[in-house]
Amino acid sequence: MLIHFCSYNVIRFRQKGDSVTLIARSITVSLFLFAIAIPIFAGCRPIKPELSCENPPNQLNGEKPKKAFVFIHGWDGSDEKDTWGCLFPFLKKNFQRDNLRNYAIHAYRYPTSQFGHSPKIEDVSANFEAWLNQCCSSYDQLILVAHSMGGIVAKEYILNVLERGQADQLRVELVFFIATPHKGSDLAKWASYVPGLASPQLKTLGGVNKDLLNTQLSAWAAHVDGTDWRLHSSQKKYIRAIVLYGTKDEVVPEQSAKDRFPYCIPLFEDHSSIVKPENYPAQVVDLISEITESILLTGEQSKGIVVGQLNTGVVSGHPFSDLTVDTSFFVVDVGGYKRLYPPTVVLDFNQRNQPVFLKITNKTSSTSSFVMSDDQSFISKVSVRAGVVLRPGESAYIAIPTTILSHVTYGSFISVGYDSGAELIPVGRIYLLR
Repeated sequence: MLIHFCSYNVIRFRQKGDSVTLIARSITVSLFLFAIAIPIFAGCRPIKPELSCENPPNQLNGEKPKKAFVFIHGWDGSDEKDTWGCLFPFLKKNFQRDNLRNYAIHAYRYPTSQFGHSPKIEDVSANFEAWLNQCCSSYDQLILVAHSMGGIVAKEYILNVLERGQADQLRVELVFFIATPHKGSDLAKWASYVPGLASPQLKTLGGVNKDLLNTQLSAWAAHVDGTDWRLHSSQKKYIRAIVLYGTKDEVVPEQSAKDRFPYCIPLFEDHSSIVKPENYPAQVVDLISEITESILLTGEQSKGIVVGQLNTGVVSGHPFSDLTVDTSFFVVDVGGYKRLYPPTVVLDFNQRNQPVFLKITNKTSSTSSFVMSDDQSFISKVSVRAGVVLRPGESAYIAIPTTILSHVTYGSFISVGYDSGAELIPVGRIYLLR
């Protein structure tokens, strides 16, 4: 409403022949009132930075939960009730189901407000990591639920851990991005020009400081989606991301919320109400519960390809240490050329009760890569594609759910090869018998 008031004042002053200065003042005052009257990114009052562990885990049947949901609020967020409304109590009702009774709920808070000092998102991310290590160290598995700018904080944390080569220490398996401005927000950009509101957080969300958002887009593709085969396995981890966006959201545009994520679900809500359900049952509550169950609890159909080590890897609920290796591949030097041994493998799908499990060992004297794809050209977007970079003498494991292999798009085989640095060279095949 105040935006319309701003536009009206501009027209009225022009008609009366008033000065350009008066028009500018009207715009500034209206935007200033808008920033005060309606919190742009949810929440109502500033909060204090802290590392206190709130929302202690529920004691279920005398046992502490081993899994936790961690909620991260957005810009100008506040405490549990102001930001999330009844979301937590409603989720706890859903958690009475047998499959979700072992999940705890925690909410992370960080300093952000319309006025006063607000730290950079990079600093908030570092503080979030310290908070996780202090307050959530007992959990084996974490699900992040991030609203608005909280999604940018969550991505920064995940990418920092992976860039340091600590994928085995990253316990996040699933992220819900709810109304997150992955590509920025014009409303935040306008607000960042208002005197007193030009915080580092708003400048980032508004695209005034574009480096962070642009870097995150490319880094997520490389480290999480696995598009850069030259990254070491310790720098990559597949994490399923679910996007929820509001069809009535006037703060974060749909394309900014969806970005390039494949799993996007519209909710008929605005920027604030999307995480503040008023009645039970509520769609956002059911989506968080049901998606978590289907992805993390129902087995391999919902999981992606996982690259990791024998003692830490998990795929579709199966620890790598419990799986039987189907084939061991060796990267070897033959006449100055890198080759894979064996060059041809046949896998029988008629009777399988576990994901396909491959071991790859680098027997050469230099760093080598191993890549696989069901597209013979290694170029097009396909359903099966994975890779790992290995130092001399190093081994890694690749686990592929059988449901993924049942949808290969290039016939009945998967090409395997290596990255030459300039192009991907296929040198072998895995044939699939059905």
